[in-house]
Amino acid sequence: MNARVIAARLAKELGQSVVIENRAGAGTVIGASYVSKATPDGYTLLVSSGTTFTVNPAIRSNLPYDPIKGFDQIGLIGRVGLILLANSEVPVKTVKQFVDYVKASPGKYSYASYGTGTTSQFAGETILNAAGLKMTHVPYKGSAPAMTDLMGGQVPFSVDTVSAAIPQLKNGKIKAIAVTTAKRSTLLPDVPTMAESGYPDINMDSWLVVSAPKGPARRCESQTRKGACRHRCRRRHPGQADRAGPGAGLQQRRRRERADQQGTAADARRCRPRQHHR
Repeated sequence: MNARVIAARLAKELGQSVVIENRAGAGTVIGASYVSKATPDGYTLLVSSGTTFTVNPAIRSNLPYDPIKGFDQIGLIGRVGLILLANSEVPVKTVKQFVDYVKASPGKYSYASYGTGTTSQFAGETILNAAGLKMTHVPYKGSAPAMTDLMGGQVPFSVDTVSAAIPQLKNGKIKAIAVTTAKRSTLLPDVPTMAESGYPDINMDSWLVVSAPKGPARRCESQTRKGACRHRCRRRHPGQADRAGPGAGLQQRRRRERADQQGTAADARRCRPRQHHR
């Protein structure tokens, strides 16, 4: 959806059509690999999450693209908060209750993410590590099927984006336990942060960025940056931060997050043999 909004604005800036190609799968690897190998002529761009540049290098070997040298960062679209959720029938409302509930039966419960190696899995593993919990990770092929099974009770817990959770929270089909960002979401002001709940080191979100294949071409870059910077995610998609800007600061953030996630990567790898794929 973000790519379509950017495409509409970019088409206006360029005065020509912009075509969206959905190349989803493998935690953004498929799409990122395709763009990194494209001719750097300004005609092929990638709209992706931070998973492409931070999580994938931390947990995947032999990536078919170079997250550092394979792209030019054009602009940050926005940042999306993550949230720990529970099925409405689970007797848990707070982080403390969640921890006590899971600790009472180690290894019995599972949590869903929207894919192996995604930011949602890393957030989940970070929570488990911080609280000393043992749970089975259930990776889905996207947020929609994960949310469906959470509502249906096939999985008791999930880590997803705030934007994906809001409609179901309003319907009372799921419960919000805590957000993983440093501050509370302005759209869910009654939901505490993990830091407020006793885990001050947990501060994670998912960021969205526009990139181009690495190369000498700079055609369309200024117009693309304008399109990204004019996009205001919160106005169009609830739960996304209203922040956008140039790509210059992304290199530092990318390196910092890769370093932060190295410790969690070992746990993410260890949990693979006990994953249940959906």
